[in-house]
Amino acid sequence: MKAKEFIEEFSQLPSKTGKDVIDLEEYAKLPRVKTYENVKGFLEACRKSIEVKALFIVAEWGEGKTSICEGLLKKPEVIGSDVVIPVSMKRLITVINELASQFSDTTSIGIRFFASLLCAIKDVIETDLAEDSPFNEISIRRKRPDEATMKFILDGLRSIYGVLKPDSRVFVFLDEFEDLLDESSAVQDFVRRGLLEVIDGFPRCLCKKGPYAGRFHLLIAATPAAYHRFVSASHAVIGKLRGQRILDVDLEKLNRRDAYNYILGILRYCWKGRLPKIPFARAGMFNAIYLVTLGNPRAIVNIVEILLTHPLVKEKGKVRVICPDQFISILSGRKIQVYGGEVKILDEKELHRLYAKVEQKCEEFRIDKEKCIALLNMFLACLSPISEKTIKNELGIKENYSSYLSAIRQSFGELWGVEPFIFFKMATAGVDEVYKKAEAPGAPPNLSKVIEVFEFYEFSQDMRSFKRKLFVPYKNLVDIEFEDRAMYRNFMDFIVGASPELRDESQIRILVDTEIFNKVEKTDENYIMLSPAAFNIFYPSPSMFYLDFIDDLGKRFEVGMEVTRNLAEYEREFYEGILELLKCGSASRNVRIEGPIHEIHGPKDIEMIEVYCTEIAREYKVRARVMPLLKIVQAEIESELRKIASEMKDAGIPLLLIFSWNPLPVEVKGILETYFGPEKGAQKIFYYIDFSLRTLQCQQVVGYIIAHKKNYPLRKERWEARASRILDEIKFDSEIRRFMSEGIDRGYTLKGLQLSELNLKDVPGLVRTLLITDGTIEERYEQLIELKEKFRIYGKDFPVCPRDIESTDQFKRFINELSTNGLAEISTQQVSVKLSSIEQRILAVLQLFRGSLDKDKISKFFVSFVSGGATSKLDTYLDILLEKQLISYDKKLDVYSLKNSQELDQVFNNTKRQLESLKKLYSSNPYGYLVSIKQRDVNTIVIRECINYVEEVANSIEHLRSLPENRERWIRGFIRFKVLMEQLETIHSLVDTFSRKLDTNFRGFSTYPIKRKLAELEKRLNSLGIAEKSIKIRE
Repeated sequence: MKAKEFIEEFSQLPSKTGKDVIDLEEYAKLPRVKTYENVKGFLEACRKSIEVKALFIVAEWGEGKTSICEGLLKKPEVIGSDVVIPVSMKRLITVINELASQFSDTTSIGIRFFASLLCAIKDVIETDLAEDSPFNEISIRRKRPDEATMKFILDGLRSIYGVLKPDSRVFVFLDEFEDLLDESSAVQDFVRRGLLEVIDGFPRCLCKKGPYAGRFHLLIAATPAAYHRFVSASHAVIGKLRGQRILDVDLEKLNRRDAYNYILGILRYCWKGRLPKIPFARAGMFNAIYLVTLGNPRAIVNIVEILLTHPLVKEKGKVRVICPDQFISILSGRKIQVYGGEVKILDEKELHRLYAKVEQKCEEFRIDKEKCIALLNMFLACLSPISEKTIKNELGIKENYSSYLSAIRQSFGELWGVEPFIFFKMATAGVDEVYKKAEAPGAPPNLSKVIEVFEFYEFSQDMRSFKRKLFVPYKNLVDIEFEDRAMYRNFMDFIVGASPELRDESQIRILVDTEIFNKVEKTDENYIMLSPAAFNIFYPSPSMFYLDFIDDLGKRFEVGMEVTRNLAEYEREFYEGILELLKCGSASRNVRIEGPIHEIHGPKDIEMIEVYCTEIAREYKVRARVMPLLKIVQAEIESELRKIASEMKDAGIPLLLIFSWNPLPVEVKGILETYFGPEKGAQKIFYYIDFSLRTLQCQQVVGYIIAHKKNYPLRKERWEARASRILDEIKFDSEIRRFMSEGIDRGYTLKGLQLSELNLKDVPGLVRTLLITDGTIEERYEQLIELKEKFRIYGKDFPVCPRDIESTDQFKRFINELSTNGLAEISTQQVSVKLSSIEQRILAVLQLFRGSLDKDKISKFFVSFVSGGATSKLDTYLDILLEKQLISYDKKLDVYSLKNSQELDQVFNNTKRQLESLKKLYSSNPYGYLVSIKQRDVNTIVIRECINYVEEVANSIEHLRSLPENRERWIRGFIRFKVLMEQLETIHSLVDTFSRKLDTNFRGFSTYPIKRKLAELEKRLNSLGIAEKSIKIRE
């Protein structure tokens, strides 16, 4: 154990209110170079403009947007003769609610908004700036009751610009723009539209040839969620203004390197530039301060002051160099202001639980309790990799080193179910080459960001500055993922937590393994630090930034700490949160959700949602089931998936949406393929899409439900903005669109049939025509002509070809339309009927149930569309399958079922028997012809010839029945036989009806007139030449 060490006491402390921001920046510079350059560039552009310009400064709530107004914009060399007037959004909203009605004499919402803004400026000048020059000379009067709004505006502007120099500009700094999200839609709409109109040139006096053209501009501080909502709600208008008159700049975040430099700068400020030695025993404490404060610059200042001024540290004009034990002791249970909210760090209750558990483990392992607690404190206070050698030397651990780690590991595991450590190696050679590659043109994307994550700092030899050190995982990430899933997740949380822009795990693995790990030489010994899952139990999580939909700041941090410590325990809340995420986040988007919907299927109450996707003029819909996977228990996942698959089958739900905390393990994906892959040789019916949520996203989802259940005041607009952003981050819309688009080829998306020549009702009949004929288009047309001559009855439907086909060209156009819609295939030599992907899916669904289904149940397994010009109905495809003899329809029960070979054989045999009966009948029947007339066309059907033709068709396929390889040919022949037989039955029915009526009507009458009429008919028929031989009509 090291002895106490003291240094000279500091001379001053930074201001808690930030009034010394300019002085502090002399030593402690924030990473604002890019922001400052953009702001200065904006100011210069405004000085050359004759239009109103606006700059949005975008950063999370409390990240230092306002400090730009307090610091940079107060520097004379930056602002010059211009003036900056800070106006909070709350103040402006108050004015709008109280005074906006006074400006109703004009229809221009831009003029009404500007008048309201002018009233807010008046209030700021009179209450906040009354003592400051030049504002103490400005006097804006109130609007008189009957005064025109434009006159009030012009008088107000004269009172401002009359005091300023002729070339001076007024910049309004509109702060806390996100407060607008809490207001009614009417107020939001008024501000949004009014702001855009002002920027677009209303009132006219502020632009072009107006008296104050180019002398009024806006700087607007907004959170990303608020800015995102503003841009999305104003998309149509903002497009022409953005990039020219509307600009934005993202405030640089304080990363680890910046935080180290900023803390070091604060210390130098405290010692007025003469810092004798850094007053912290370990450099890792700087990272702890950074994480404790979530990178909030003002909170960092406050933490440094708390540590330096605590009685444990000060002694007789000296300051003690703070060691890990003091760091923990001073900060445990301390409440600090972070981003405007109060947060408790190093919660005493949780800390005492951990100490007690560690001591219990020490007794079990028979190791020194004090040393183990000291080791724990070192890990808690020094959040950077610590070498095993340092641990052993500083704590005097000579033996049983692994037992000390095990005691701490098991304590975290039993209390919170987390793996508390991540292990590193320090890079010893090859580091410069890695940095050079990251800085070189054409460097792999995000390589520099990954390097920053693994970059830590150690004290220089004089203990007054830092030197950079690069660390790498203790082995390749790809190996860690395979060997130790918990450790792999720790590394991913560590990487993404340090740099949220890194979202693609495969890219992270490649960059870490191939571009860093494999390129450097490494130490043999391990370096250890606490994992994010462990240190976030005691320090605020970055999730605090993203829980801004919880109104009360204290409640926000309370919920944030709760979801950080116990996220895995909130499985029900995660499910409810996902449903809220989908419902609220998809509002007003092209992909939206309705539900949850409860349906009763037998004894089961099954919950589902409906997913709608709008594409141009159509809206598609699919039924889906949501499965949350917050905590994966390998032993339970298979039975859960089996249950869900069964319920999806019962309810007709083709899509499973899985939302998991971090990517699904390979083992789980294997189980999914078991239940959601196709059966052997069958088409796939059920699909799943898995959406991986990062820890931060899960915390927001669960945090919303926890706050809702506790009745904490919630800002719905902010939650909707957060939810919408999460859906964007997990690419929800694009994945749904991809699924529906792929369904067109795979057969589960009902696409509108593209028809111009044919009507929808013609399609099944034309397919039947192709099933009955063979060969090329020309050959099939010739066959149709032949069949028409033999079997067609004018004035009645012709089942062989329900649609009149007048030429080969028209027939070709019809078949082309079938081909376009995937129902036929045209090659140079042949035309063939194709089993479309939709038909295949219908057959697969019927096969799945191995019974009968009604049309409504079959339809549930498809993505259908509910609007749009083109029409696609399942009826058409069902009718086509009926034509192909692949399914049958029970009219009485209104159900469809698969048709098996036995059924076809039975129908074939029965139909042959009917044919034999007809053949026998007409061998002696006196009536053997049927003549039909259409205008001047006459068609004579010779019944015996028809019977012989149909008999030949039947005989030609008889031998194919028992040969499986010829089954398809037999079915097509069977269809031809069946259709022709149906027509033959129709012909026979007409002849039979005629003969019966004739017998009835003429029984007992004189035959002479009949004989005379028959002789005349005989003479007429022979004169037409319709038969080769002379026709004789028998009595």
